[in-house]
Amino acid sequence: MALASFSKWANCSSYSCFSSATSRPDGSRLVGTTAGDLYVVDLGSGEARFVTEGPEPETFFRFRPDGEALAFVRDGDLFQVDLADGTERRLTDRE
Repeated sequence: MALASFSKWANCSSYSCFSSATSRPDGSRLVGTTAGDLYVVDLGSGEARFVTEGPEPETFFRFRPDGEALAFVRDGDLFQVDLADGTERRLTDRE
């Protein structure tokens, strides 16, 4: 899935739209969740874009140490999404 802009971000008065959030190691980006989907915010520009969407919520999300990808849990499995191109990989298979 390609990363897409989150045009409804303008409806949020602040990052309080997120139910949970964490920052990139260098502090330049914030990842948060709302309605179970992950969004990345560039803290310099304020631009937000969604990274994941779907019926299953993403939880326990963290930036990779280099800040170029996110790891998260969905439906009991560990996933990673590359922030440059949106490529998502399943890292575990609980079946």
